[in-house]
Amino acid sequence: MQNPNSISRRNISKSHILTTTNGCGTDTESIVVVYTPCVKPTIGMITPLNINSQSLVNSTIVKASVLNVNSLSQITLKVNGNVVSGGTFSSSTNIFEKNVSLQAGLNTIIISATNDCGSVIQTITVDFAPCLKPLVQILSPSNELQTQNQSLIFSANVLNITNANQVQLTVNGSVYSPGTYNNNSHVYQKTIALQNGENVITLTATNNCGSSTSTVKLFFIFSTNSPMSPAPIITTTCALDFNMFLRKSECDRQHSGLHLTLQGNLC
Repeated sequence: MQNPNSISRRNISKSHILTTTNGCGTDTESIVVVYTPCVKPTIGMITPLNINSQSLVNSTIVKASVLNVNSLSQITLKVNGNVVSGGTFSSSTNIFEKNVSLQAGLNTIIISATNDCGSVIQTITVDFAPCLKPLVQILSPSNELQTQNQSLIFSANVLNITNANQVQLTVNGSVYSPGTYNNNSHVYQKTIALQNGENVITLTATNNCGSSTSTVKLFFIFSTNSPMSPAPIITTTCALDFNMFLRKSECDRQHSGLHLTLQGNLC
């Protein structure tokens, strides 16, 4: 048995012959009755294919096969209760298509089609979960900081990631191994070493929706008081006079703040 929804219309014809006879003769009349079944529209979704679907973008294409209608005026599209005008309908392919905007969260889309024989409704839902790229805010160190500490803890607030592998930290162009990331506080941390002078620190966070980058500059100022400073190298030149142990005026002190004595005499 053929499915009546698989065809738009099916004509059935039947002939009736009426014959009348009396004393004067016979008369015959042939009547052909054509019966056209009244078939209401049918809707078959093409996209979204599933009646409950998800979207990462704020729009979707509604595409459906609509049978037993002749024009776009017989089709109504609603999104979240609001009628959406426009769209296209091809009477040769029976395809209706319209791009619609979505709001964040659950969206209800209703397509209805109507002809003289009745109406049909198809309802689908699309859950729009906006795709958010990471947000980066460097907490420490502050930009243009001057420090005498050769190492420090770098920290940043990073949103919309789940682990430290989504973060790349570079110091003066060198990539560091992953630090630590706390999913509750959204704080990323890593101990870094500085070179003498200017240091450029760049953090880049990446997810499926994109990347975000933030950069700070700071200056490491070498100090002899720094715990990691190398021991000073001292060179002095003193001219010795055999008649005197030392004459102060002939002593070149190359390091201010340092005192050198030779056999008890200040150089």
